[in-house]
Amino acid sequence: MNIWMWLHSSVISCMQYRNSGDWFGQRGATTSLTGVAMAVVRLAPGAAATLPVPAGRTVFCYMVGGEATAAGLPAPAFNLVQVDAGDIEVRAGAAGAVVLFGHADPIGEPVFAHGPFVMNTREEIVQAIADYNAGKFGAL
Repeated sequence: MNIWMWLHSSVISCMQYRNSGDWFGQRGATTSLTGVAMAVVRLAPGAAATLPVPAGRTVFCYMVGGEATAAGLPAPAFNLVQVDAGDIEVRAGAAGAVVLFGHADPIGEPVFAHGPFVMNTREEIVQAIADYNAGKFGAL
């Protein structure tokens, strides 16, 4: 299965690695049990790409490297842009960009994040940190 896909025109220079989900009519390398679609997208300097998103999905773009705008929002390296609807345009900065792009069904729950912990409430975060500090997460 060819999981690398080149998209190229005079406007777009982009390489995409499909992790899961359907992308431009081709299936990703893995099947998500929860319907999450993800791809790594590499954009050449100044390139732009409109990435397809089915209606009703929550969209996220995590900037792995470089800088870009995603849905018109600034997206420096190591930052996340989340939007709620529709196809998304990602435009690379002068050095290009590497983007972890994905979409999923909305979970319909509150999200509370602190450091590496993501739960639904502050209280759950406090408990998760206490469990971690007590060694309840196991050992490596």
